[in-house]
Amino acid sequence: MGKRAGSISKQGYRRIGINGKTYRAGRLAFLYMTGRWPNPEVDHENKVRDDDRWNNLRELTKLQNMQNRNRVSARKKQSTLPIGVTHNNKKFKALARHLGKRIYLGTFETSDEAHQVYLTFIGAIT
Repeated sequence: MGKRAGSISKQGYRRIGINGKTYRAGRLAFLYMTGRWPNPEVDHENKVRDDDRWNNLRELTKLQNMQNRNRVSARKKQSTLPIGVTHNNKKFKALARHLGKRIYLGTFETSDEAHQVYLTFIGAIT
C-alpha cells in the first residue's frame, strides 16, 4: 500500500505540494470531486483537520466557518459541563439559544440542576 501524499502542517491540515505551490488536501479533494475550487472555504465536519475524505468535507463561507470555529472552542473550554451549562464564581448558570438570542435561565448550585432547567426549556420550545 502506498503512502499518503503531503505532510501535516503545524495547524494539523494535510498539505500537498504541486509544481512548487502548497495546497490543503481538502481543497484539492473538493476540486477533484466537483471540478471547481471551493468558494471560499472547506470545513471538516468531524473537526479532524487531516480527515480529507469526501464525505467529511463541506463548502462554507468564511462567516459560517468562523461561527463553527467559535462553537467548537467554546465546547472545548467547557467540555466537562453538560450542554447548556456554564460555570462562574462557584455557581452554575443555565443558558440557551433561541431564535438567535442567548437566554439566561437562572443560576444553580449544581451543574445537574442547571442542565435539567436547560433541557426543560429546550423541550418546551420544540
